[in-house]
Amino acid sequence: AVRAYGAISGDQFFVAPIGVQGRLLLEPRRAMELDVIEPLTGNVLQHLVLNAGERFELSGGTAFILKGRFR
Repeated sequence: AVRAYGAISGDQFFVAPIGVQGRLLLEPRRAMELDVIEPLTGNVLQHLVLNAGERFELSGGTAFILKGRFR
């Protein structure tokens, strides 16, 4: 990703990785639940429940919105 902008408020967060080429591998440091959203349509592409250190991959687009909360 070229950039990833994010914000946290309490137990909720948003992250917007942009400029993704190919695939982007991410690994959370805390347990979380999140939706992977396509930014142009607002469609939820995936709903994930992850533990700390459990990797996941973003692919198939150049930008995403990650909206979730820490567990």
